[in-house]
Amino acid sequence: LSEIKRASPSKGDINLQINSVDQALNYANSSKNIAAISVLTEPNWFKGSIEDLRLIRLAIDSIEDRPCILRKEFIFNKYQILEARLNGADTVLLIVKMLEFSKLKELYNYSIELGMEPLVEINNIDELKLAIELNCKIIGVNNRNLNNFNVDLNTTKLIKNSLINKGDENRILISLSGIN
Repeated sequence: LSEIKRASPSKGDINLQINSVDQALNYANSSKNIAAISVLTEPNWFKGSIEDLRLIRLAIDSIEDRPCILRKEFIFNKYQILEARLNGADTVLLIVKMLEFSKLKELYNYSIELGMEPLVEINNIDELKLAIELNCKIIGVNNRNLNNFNVDLNTTKLIKNSLINKGDENRILISLSGIN
């Protein structure tokens, strides 16, 4: 998973001048190991835009075996998912911590209806239980605690061990944040 990110709440400005299309093309052409390009579209904290997403999709669309394009945004409603799809996203991020379970389920199901298997982000065992109840296929483990921004790479190990102990090893588990 590669990422187009100009800024973040924890790191501040990273690279405000980045050409998102050039960076996406570099990712897409550099290696067959890149399965997805995460495009931050949130404008205030991450300095992204839906236009970045649209232009990236146009730029890499003709590349054979191109990476999947993920809209990384604080998704709260169906409109944002439809907007993502119409602007070239293959999938979206749904953050368990930010949504009531009924809303999470509604948005997950809507994404599936649009042909997108969402990346469901969790940070702890309680959120894992909700992701399992949702029956999601792809779980992103955020190693950064969103309350205090501390990073603990053992978070992914804890979640992975919990899935193994439940005999639930068929989901795709992605470790997010804190990896250099």
